[in-house]
Amino acid sequence: MYEFEYLNDNEVDNLFLNKQKKLVKLNKFNNSYQISVFDKNKRKHVKLNIFASGTQGTIIRDALTGHKCDDFLVGSRYEDLFFKVSICTGKCGNKDPFTLFFNSPEEYERYMFQELLPEVKVRWSNKKKYLENH
Repeated sequence: MYEFEYLNDNEVDNLFLNKQKKLVKLNKFNNSYQISVFDKNKRKHVKLNIFASGTQGTIIRDALTGHKCDDFLVGSRYEDLFFKVSICTGKCGNKDPFTLFFNSPEEYERYMFQELLPEVKVRWSNKKKYLENH
């Protein structure tokens, strides 16, 4: 039996509205989001907490820990040291896409339960090596 069966329409609307307000408040202060992704091994959706980086010129933030990488800015050439992913689904109550920075494609795959094409990993690795050598 679902908890919503006992609530009238206004109460259900208020539950969702309050949850959305709480999420937006959380996002406003620390750019943290909770997203749902499908875990093929468990065969169900799981909720993940992630940290987004801001717009161009802001400090890059680690997507998993929220740690700010003080020496690196969004939009600088140094962002190629990280594996960058944009989330454009709008599922977090945010109309604008946001950017996540991972330490490697493999870290992204493990955390987000995704599998990348080998070419994507090679291309990122080549960009990172080039930046490290120049």
